[in-house]
Amino acid sequence: MDSPLLTEMREWQPRGKGRDDGLDAVAGAILACPPQHPDRALPRRAVQAAIDFTP
Repeated sequence: MDSPLLTEMREWQPRGKGRDDGLDAVAGAILACPPQHPDRALPRRAVQAAIDFTP
């Protein structure tokens, strides 16, 4: 299986002269999507351990 996007991904290099239009489009689409795990984005509640420090 091959496509222009896969070729672009395979050949891309930082500071390279290759095309990156497809990569830019994919990055924009990912950023436009809502988070897939919204429960992880919620603030975490403090956990309190039930322990006794008396000697």
